Amino acid sequence: MCLLQTNDNKSSFCFGLVICRNHVLNQGKNRDGKRTISKKGKEEILWLVKNGALPKNFFLHMDNHLRQQILSPKGGATRLANLFRSFQGELITRRLVECVARQKDYMKRIRGNGGARDILAPEGLLILWGGNLEDKKKLKSLGFHDLNSEHFVCIKTNI
Repeated sequence: MCLLQTNDNKSSFCFGLVICRNHVLNQGKNRDGKRTISKKGKEEILWLVKNGALPKNFFLHMDNHLRQQILSPKGGATRLANLFRSFQGELITRRLVECVARQKDYMKRIRGNGGARDILAPEGLLILWGGNLEDKKKLKSLGFHDLNSEHFVCIKTNI
């Protein structure tokens, strides 16, 4: 049996294997017949990954008011504008953009033509993308390295 253990607070995971034989399982069964691994059985787990790194759970430790401010608007472009406005100068991943936008064409919600870039421009904010050579060069000059098409950063345009 494959075992997976995660810890959002520590951003870590463990992955292991164990052969489920009677001596590694607790004797008690719940109503649907499931059994758990005994204390002795836990000693037989072959951990293939111990304390592996997980990406930080972005919303876990965020202030509830800020989380609501980012996630409550109806439109994906507005939610993304709130995200980038709130986390200027921080690396934002494409996966986070997808989660916040909550729409199939989530990348469209960042672009100009009605997206978050247009919403933030009057505020003097610019969303730079690690997949664009000009943006990447600007980000590198600001101290961001090893960026690719998975990364975005919002900066003030007067930088």
